[in-house]
Amino acid sequence: MQQLNFLDLLAQLGINGAQIAAIVGSIIGRMAGVGSELATHNWLRKQSALGELLVVDYESLPLMTMYRAADALWKHSARIEQTLIHAYYRFVWFFDPPLPCMISPIPIFEGEVPHNTKARRGRSKEKRTDCPLVTLGLVLDVSGFCAPFSDLCR
Repeated sequence: MQQLNFLDLLAQLGINGAQIAAIVGSIIGRMAGVGSELATHNWLRKQSALGELLVVDYESLPLMTMYRAADALWKHSARIEQTLIHAYYRFVWFFDPPLPCMISPIPIFEGEVPHNTKARRGRSKEKRTDCPLVTLGLVLDVSGFCAPFSDLCR
């Protein structure tokens, strides 16, 4: 988190100290496989020594702070994702994120949908030509991560 300046990013987004502590606890709790905000809150208070390591008093942290922290993460998710992707590439690969490099089209829907303008007749892997298909594509970057939709519009 320090190497990617994650805590600084949260502060720049206007997230307060208690919510930042809750976000860090929540992320580490999810990595440990704890689960929901409620389960993570209980884990941080009763089973984890994370508060001692980070010098945060998780025992007095209200449960509502965990929920508000999750809301703050969701509210700023696009900016956080974009900033962390750029920081990851600069830290690991020493360059800015490249353009998406691989498109894997998959015919996914078959059937009759008279008002769907995106469905066209084509070939499916089952070799069906009796109905329109809608094809979805998975766009990946050079390291195999799914490219954010905003990268496709550059």
